[in-house]
Amino acid sequence: MTDRRFIISRLALTACLSLLPSLTAQDEADGLETFVVAELKDMPYQRLHRGLDRLLTELPEGGRLRVQVGQYFDQGQDSSTNKMEPYIYSTVPVDEKSLPNGTEQVHDGPNHGVGRTVTWVHGKKHGPEQIRRYDGNWYIAKEIPWENDAIVGKQRAFLPNGKRQSETDYQSGQADGNSISYDADGKLSRKCTMVKGQRHGVLTDYWPLADQPKRAIPYKNGKVDGVAKEYFASGKLKRERTFRDDALHGVEKEYDDTGKVVRTRVWKENELVSEQQP
Repeated sequence: MTDRRFIISRLALTACLSLLPSLTAQDEADGLETFVVAELKDMPYQRLHRGLDRLLTELPEGGRLRVQVGQYFDQGQDSSTNKMEPYIYSTVPVDEKSLPNGTEQVHDGPNHGVGRTVTWVHGKKHGPEQIRRYDGNWYIAKEIPWENDAIVGKQRAFLPNGKRQSETDYQSGQADGNSISYDADGKLSRKCTMVKGQRHGVLTDYWPLADQPKRAIPYKNGKVDGVAKEYFASGKLKRERTFRDDALHGVEKEYDDTGKVVRTRVWKENELVSEQQP
């Protein structure tokens, strides 16, 4: 029998788990209620006691759990039985200052599993974060490494088949190092270098079947600067264009697959100055 229950709140989480608000989101703005629970009697919604019982027994002596509660619309067999019902949106242990201190679990709606987990240490993200999505089966969609509230290490994304989709090096909360993307077959599709959150170096896109560069674009401090090149799948040069500070500036040449120049243009600050064809 089809489950007729559905969520009417803003938390349409299945579509975009990567944008799920964590514990630092404003509860009121998201239609959530927050409770700090040491015993089941601290939770006024009795229907949630069963879900909290195990989590509370796992806490150390004197421990407390911060619980965010959302509401969903339970559509009954007829309109007379329709009603709003609470569900556990997220849980996380808290320290003596009520700061998150342990593993936070964020749920993908009232009838689904855990869509996000992240480790907190006295109010700061510190440890692994995992984002899970459902595509017939649950799978890990993203892994984010945290140190003292900043992303440090490799942030990885995965496809439903478990193959890696991308990985980017982070330092002090900014992309810094290699940023690599892969296609559905696990082959390299893009590679670039990041410096303090900006592209800096050559960004290379690859042909999906030829294992050859499709284009190579030079970046300097987040802007295209230098000679950008495009290639045929054979590996032969197709076009080269000169950029300065994100603008076309200099000579552009196009080639046929024999290496013959078929068009030459001259640009100045994105304005075409001249064009020649054999």
